[in-house]
Amino acid sequence: MPTIMRAFQLQTRDSLTFLVCTPLLAFGVLVATSTRPRQEHDASAGAWQGESGAYAGDGRRGTARAFAQFLAAVGFAQRSVLTLRQRHTNRCVFLEDAEVSTWMNEPPLADAVVTRSSDVVLGILTADCAPIFIFDPQTGVCAAIHAGWRGTLGRIVERTAEAMVTHFGTRLDVCRVAIGPTIGPCCYEVGPDVLERFRREFPYAEDLISTPTPQSRARLDLVNANVRQLLDWGFRREHIFVSGLCTACHPQLFFSHRRDSRIKGRSGLMLSVIGKMWPS
Repeated sequence: MPTIMRAFQLQTRDSLTFLVCTPLLAFGVLVATSTRPRQEHDASAGAWQGESGAYAGDGRRGTARAFAQFLAAVGFAQRSVLTLRQRHTNRCVFLEDAEVSTWMNEPPLADAVVTRSSDVVLGILTADCAPIFIFDPQTGVCAAIHAGWRGTLGRIVERTAEAMVTHFGTRLDVCRVAIGPTIGPCCYEVGPDVLERFRREFPYAEDLISTPTPQSRARLDLVNANVRQLLDWGFRREHIFVSGLCTACHPQLFFSHRRDSRIKGRSGLMLSVIGKMWPS
């Protein structure tokens, strides 16, 4: 894996622990990820299902209720927190200020969103997949991306980068990227059908895949797969920050669909957000 800055820190506020990407704070931008609640009956542990990010709540308001403590701890309790109907696509959509009220009730079906609005907070729900955030310090544009293996195979980060360049004139070499907790190559087993699709799509696929087991399953490096796409599009390596934390390896901190669903048949989700901080 390329040398990438690992610049996330666990912080605690109001007895709640969350993960923060510290380099983005210098730009007045907060990227943060909720951690697993101490009490399993907490609303955020039971309101969500699966690694797709599909939710059983009622749109944005369901998200706000389920993660109320987290949003209050990071200072976003009074903000419009907008999520997507994530379905492992490579679809990227744009959010305009006039659309905020509509999104609050019925988020679009997509797995990436780009906006220049300074008032909203973008949220991504994950339980193993990669929550990826891009910030353009010159134009103020923010992007939030949900990248599982399907979205990664569909080059969702590349489609998002292209959208930022085309619609906002973004220079990718000045952008900062934050990649939150994701299942790591230590734990992310995939079958031969997935491996073959990655080999057909990416000339560097072998760099992303460990040696297959006797059962023909191998481990995929989901973070590196997305980083390679970012680098190919001109993002600078020193501007890409990853948490370096595997969701499956840290049950005390994170939900993991791969780990938890084998035991309980379902898992909760974490909420990762990006938003511009308002003066206190």
